Amino acid sequence: MDKSPAGIAIAGAPDGILRYVNDAALLIRGGTRETIVNGVGINKYVASWQLLDLEGNPLKTDEVPLSRAILYGETSSRDLIIRRTDNNDRIVQANAAPIKNQEGKIAAGIVVFNDITERKQYEEALASSEKEFRQLAEAMPQIVWITRPDGWNIYFNQQWVDYTGLTLEESYGHGWNIPFHPEDRQRAWDAWQNATQHNATYSLECRLRRADGAYRWWLIRGVPLRGEDGKILKWFGTCTDIDDIKQAEVALRESQSKLETALASMTDAVFISDAAGKFIELNDAFASFHRFESKEACLKNLDDYPDILEVFMDNGERAPLEMWAVPRALRGETATNAVYTLRRKDTGETWKASYSFAPIRNTQREIIGSVVVGRDITEIVKAEEERFKLENQLHQIQKIESIGQLAGGVAHDFNNMLNVILGYGNIILEKTRADDPLHECAQEIVDAGNRSATITRQLLAFARKQTIAPKVLDLNETIEKMLRMLRRLIGENIQLNWHPSSVWPVFIDPSQLDQILTNLCVNARDAIGDVGKIIIETETTTFDEIYCSQHPGSIPGEFALLSVSDNGIGMDAHTVSKIFEPFFTTKELSKGTGLGLATVYGIIKQNNGFINVYSEPGQGTTFKIYLPRHTKQITTGQKKEEDAIMHGRGEIILVVEDEASILKLASRILTSLGYVALTANSPQEAVKLAKENEKRIDLLITDVIMPEMNGRDLADVLLALHPNLKCLFMSGYTSTVIAEKGVLEEGTHFIQKPFSARDLGVKVTEVLKSQL
Repeated sequence: MDKSPAGIAIAGAPDGILRYVNDAALLIRGGTRETIVNGVGINKYVASWQLLDLEGNPLKTDEVPLSRAILYGETSSRDLIIRRTDNNDRIVQANAAPIKNQEGKIAAGIVVFNDITERKQYEEALASSEKEFRQLAEAMPQIVWITRPDGWNIYFNQQWVDYTGLTLEESYGHGWNIPFHPEDRQRAWDAWQNATQHNATYSLECRLRRADGAYRWWLIRGVPLRGEDGKILKWFGTCTDIDDIKQAEVALRESQSKLETALASMTDAVFISDAAGKFIELNDAFASFHRFESKEACLKNLDDYPDILEVFMDNGERAPLEMWAVPRALRGETATNAVYTLRRKDTGETWKASYSFAPIRNTQREIIGSVVVGRDITEIVKAEEERFKLENQLHQIQKIESIGQLAGGVAHDFNNMLNVILGYGNIILEKTRADDPLHECAQEIVDAGNRSATITRQLLAFARKQTIAPKVLDLNETIEKMLRMLRRLIGENIQLNWHPSSVWPVFIDPSQLDQILTNLCVNARDAIGDVGKIIIETETTTFDEIYCSQHPGSIPGEFALLSVSDNGIGMDAHTVSKIFEPFFTTKELSKGTGLGLATVYGIIKQNNGFINVYSEPGQGTTFKIYLPRHTKQITTGQKKEEDAIMHGRGEIILVVEDEASILKLASRILTSLGYVALTANSPQEAVKLAKENEKRIDLLITDVIMPEMNGRDLADVLLALHPNLKCLFMSGYTSTVIAEKGVLEEGTHFIQKPFSARDLGVKVTEVLKSQL
């Protein structure tokens, strides 16, 4: 007993005097053996040992286990407090029993007590901890639970009861499995078995039934509490409502799916980055936009973009990396339709791009990423450039039409006046000697009139209101006959080289071809200034739809090409863009009207052709004129060098003109040529004369535009009266009355105002000789 770790004390009966205490008892009680084993009785023993219950109240004699063993022969056990003199109270578990002699009488009592102070303190701390745990568990919004190692539930907080509607009694044990969704119940049990078998954390997302029967998603997690030996003592866990998170995840997945669908359907390139500029999302269009075969190929090369791609600003300067769309957006910049030019370094492919970009911000307005939308606008830019060119062409056409309306309005009256001036001027020249001062004055009048008539013709040609009589021509043969005149025109210091090639026939008025070459050669002469060279060439060429779509102004088809080149001073791009505008000239004042090239342009357009110009300062100029191929036979019987005038033999000619001075002049010229001239200043008067004249009227000469009735209608009326009547129309400008788009109808005879006495005589001879 002396070596026992438990305290042992023996008291005799019935006096209760202590007979023995071991060392362990002395250690627990405190003090010496002499002070403890002092021959006192039981009552003194209880008092001297200061035995207290666990609430700190002094124990009575019959409440002490050793006393009860001596007094009553009871075997009992009790936890009590031994108050020591050093105030280091000890809690002991006392187990007492009587010791009986051979007669069965109580001879003594023995008590064995173990110091359980630390265990009691631990139990109190544990109880306090459990109390605090339960208070915390009840305050938590989650469901809190505790089970035994085998899964037998021993605790749920009130949240479980409130949510499931189950009582704690229904829930304890394995009742926790009741509210699980039928589809999740087995899965939950399997997860529990797996956790217990592998000592792993229990984690499961499942649906639990609410008291109203609805199911919500919960995250159930449990962790084991292990003893010192590592064995699981309990499981502590929580159930967290994640239904809102689940719904948000579903919504997010749906939103992500919609975003992916939207991105996939977009033709614009879309790139979304994080705050570091790293890829988060991009669509297939982004890959094709950057000329990659697939999205995968694009992703492989994202980090190498600066080595693959060159980016240029709209002003043509190379854009540094910080000026690319993503870095700009991450700096907080926002842009719409920022234009860049992109170039793949590896392939050399270049395209125009329009970028819209913006930063992505969180609720604190911090930049957390960027979104960039790119659009290939190469074709749009081309279309815009084409539209600009077309608008310029439309502007040019409108300008031409305005000039044409002005020229048409002016030409009629102006040519009538010029006709009178030139007619009487020529009469004066014929009636005066060369040394007569009046002859010189008349010559000045005629020269000025001719210059004015030339300007009027140029205006009409430019406006495509010149009356023409096109013929099928061999371009080479016609130009060949003009070379002598052109050489005289440009002078001896300039060499004229003629390089004809086999060329297709064209359908054009020979006088217009004369105007084209004259104007171009005069301009070339002025551009050369002194010594130089002009080259005239012909050849054939064909343009298809593809070529014409890429070269505005071109027309598909087969063409005869007439090229006029010089080695003069050349022109810059700005000058080239304006050379066909009416009245634009680079020549000194009084040395050019600005209508020469405008006339060429108008003639070519009137004949369904087009013209291109190539020039650079100091490198000379080349005009290339394309006239449509004509498939009919070339006209035979060329015009003679000098047309003969046949004097009349009394033929009766009816002249109809609302301008009295022209009427008088024409009558005078015809009478001087031996014709009988009947004059009428209106269509009604002409019809009256035709009805009254019993003799045959051989020729009608009528103005085209007159009050009451036009010349064509008048001719139809008079032909009914005189079936063999021949007609000659005269006008200061073209009219659809006798010419469609300026081209005379077949068999129609026409004389352009102003005309000379010779012009009229030749034309009258030609018409009278013609067959009806």
